[in-house]
Amino acid sequence: YVPVRPAQLPVTTRMVVDLKGNGGSLRVDKELLAASVLDGASVSVGISQAAAFDVPSLLMTLDRYPYGCAEQTTSRAMPLLYVNEMASGVGIASDADLHGRIQDAIYKVLSYQASAGSFGLWGPGSGDLWLDAYVTDFLTRAREQKYDVPAQAMNQALSNLQNAIGYDQDVKDRGSEIAYALYVLARNKKASIGDLRYYADTQLEAFTSPMAVAQLAAGLALYGDTQRSEATFQAALQLASSSSAYDDYRSDYGSPLRDGAAMLALAAESKPVPTIVPALIKLVTQERAAVRWTSTQDESWMLLAARALKAGNDSIALTINGAPHAGAYSDQIAGSDIANSPLTVANTGSNPLQAVVTTVASPIQPLPASGDGFTIGRTYYKLDGTEANVTEATQNERYVVVLNIYEQNKWPSRLVITDLL
Repeated sequence: YVPVRPAQLPVTTRMVVDLKGNGGSLRVDKELLAASVLDGASVSVGISQAAAFDVPSLLMTLDRYPYGCAEQTTSRAMPLLYVNEMASGVGIASDADLHGRIQDAIYKVLSYQASAGSFGLWGPGSGDLWLDAYVTDFLTRAREQKYDVPAQAMNQALSNLQNAIGYDQDVKDRGSEIAYALYVLARNKKASIGDLRYYADTQLEAFTSPMAVAQLAAGLALYGDTQRSEATFQAALQLASSSSAYDDYRSDYGSPLRDGAAMLALAAESKPVPTIVPALIKLVTQERAAVRWTSTQDESWMLLAARALKAGNDSIALTINGAPHAGAYSDQIAGSDIANSPLTVANTGSNPLQAVVTTVASPIQPLPASGDGFTIGRTYYKLDGTEANVTEATQNERYVVVLNIYEQNKWPSRLVITDLL
């Protein structure tokens, strides 16, 4: 038996179903995957108070990102630090293998660290202060959770951040990088409280990223400056709420959804918790409903933000295939099992709920050609240079494949071309 992958890559679909109080129900059965290849397919069902923070589907989709660069490795691993902490509150089982996966991610990103402490996307490198701060944030949180983070590597990473902000004070163009570096240093008790107060008091309007402003606020909270932290969090919310135009070409992987989720995560971690948390939950819920596609950054920070909502699911009352269930619920069903094991969920409580049904499956029929900003042409050639008709290919024949990528817009971009050939 030789496994053969489907001709089409798996497609992820997300559907939100409202469950009315006192009887609203949902049935998940084979009809959901009627147009998909069942072998290798999976269905995630999550029921909670807010669909935007559906932890099971976020974990499933985040885990499917295939590229192992420093940003994606960090985005996949950082929220896993808190998954077992959230498990009971969101209706998922604790993962006994989680520790090993996180430790492997730590060693992987450390393999991308240069001798000066900076990080590259695909190997040791430098020049991306935001990435340096992001990876060092992950390493900081991992060390707080008692993972093995070599002291020398950690010290080099922190020294790199200190050196960078020591000479880089261009808040207008580099505010996101400076704020993140200051926050990570504050989390390690190595930031200058004077710098944090200076930026919060005199330079706040120069920061164009709501996440950056929230990081300044969180840094102030870490040093016990509660009043100034609260005011700065309020400024971050005001900036996020008033921004009508958004710079999609930022170098910090940002989006309105990512910024909102990061603000919520940072606020929920601060002590005391700032008063803007309910408003941030509403903001992130609105931003999630407005987008179709999400990035690793969006999903990673939304998982971190979900910790702010874990207490709100205690009052949920459901029946699962007729059996009573209290609290949030989640399940993941293999495509091959769904025909014989359909799932029926009913909301027996008085409050309305939302169910998120996420499928990952390869379609039976080929998807139509499509694109957004780019078109790709593929031409096959024989080894003698003549054009080939691959529909007539026979075993052991070799071809040269030429890809032509045409850019329809002058978008600054970082591209990865994946061709199944």
